[in-house]
Amino acid sequence: MNYMWATVIVIICTGMAALLHPFFNISDLALVYLPGIVLVASRFGRGPSVLASCLSVLALNFFFTQPYFTLFVENPRVVLTLVVILLVALVISTLTTRTHEQADAAQRAAVQVETERLRNSLLSSVSHDLRTPLAVVTGALSSTLEGWQMLDDLTRIDLIQNAYDESERLSRLLTNLLEMTRLEAGGLTVRKEWQPMEEVVGAALTRLESRLRDRLISVDLPPDLPLVPLDAVLIEQVLLNLLENALKYTPTDAPISISAVAVGTPQPTCIQVTVADRGLGLMPGDERSIFEKFNRGTLPSGGGTGLGLTICQGIVCVHGGQIWAERRSEGGAAFMFTLPISGVPPRVDLEPEPRREEDFA
Repeated sequence: MNYMWATVIVIICTGMAALLHPFFNISDLALVYLPGIVLVASRFGRGPSVLASCLSVLALNFFFTQPYFTLFVENPRVVLTLVVILLVALVISTLTTRTHEQADAAQRAAVQVETERLRNSLLSSVSHDLRTPLAVVTGALSSTLEGWQMLDDLTRIDLIQNAYDESERLSRLLTNLLEMTRLEAGGLTVRKEWQPMEEVVGAALTRLESRLRDRLISVDLPPDLPLVPLDAVLIEQVLLNLLENALKYTPTDAPISISAVAVGTPQPTCIQVTVADRGLGLMPGDERSIFEKFNRGTLPSGGGTGLGLTICQGIVCVHGGQIWAERRSEGGAAFMFTLPISGVPPRVDLEPEPRREEDFA
């Protein structure tokens, strides 16, 4: 394919040279081919560029030197000119190819350096964030086992509950890491089904029930909210990450709200879901950068690997939606995402089917 493109580019250069032939000599026409040779060398490598150089000289000889439309050359000076042109074309193609290869090598080196930096950053962050819940789980369980006889039932339950909560946190951290790996590898499979949004929100709130027990949570989901084609497991993960993010950056007495509205008239085209809080909010400029990998914003960190919002963005994008963040005028931050509604939802029968006589047997 690369050699075919080299041939096509030489043909195009030949057409341009044919237009200029009445006004210029062969040395000038050779300049028409040189940009094409440089293009072939930079895009397709050394082999195609050598082919383009040889074809260019043959085209000059065949079409633009007397006798025309033959490879025979009457004038020895023209032969020398063609040889010089061929040598110049080969040198240019070689230098261009080498420069391109050096640029590619430099780019690969830069990518490797950045990859190594990100890897070290990830390992540092992950090791800290995994070690913290592990330490809590180990401490709570060891205290329970060693002091079982001396501890009252309430203290035992409290220690076991702490161990359970931290193990859930550890599980979510590992889930985020796995989801990030799947997103980057392009292996995230979306299995959409028509779902009511309230069920997905309810599942996410149930998963975080123990951590939300003492928090003020408001949920505003209109009863006429249409069904949405979505992957319930993945969208639940989005809600979990957004709620965890709100928990990290809000005081215990600050409210957190979840709401959803249908967008579009007369038929809704998408559902917009909002998770808002009254916490520290976002600094100017963080609205976009907060979704970048390992970015935790410019405010004091609440912990985590900096992958939660990146994963939210990836999941929403594979659903065909959008996600963004806004600073709230009353304080705090709001994270919104949309899920498009396409296709025809399944028919829901409100009337129960009539019973047959054998049903009562």
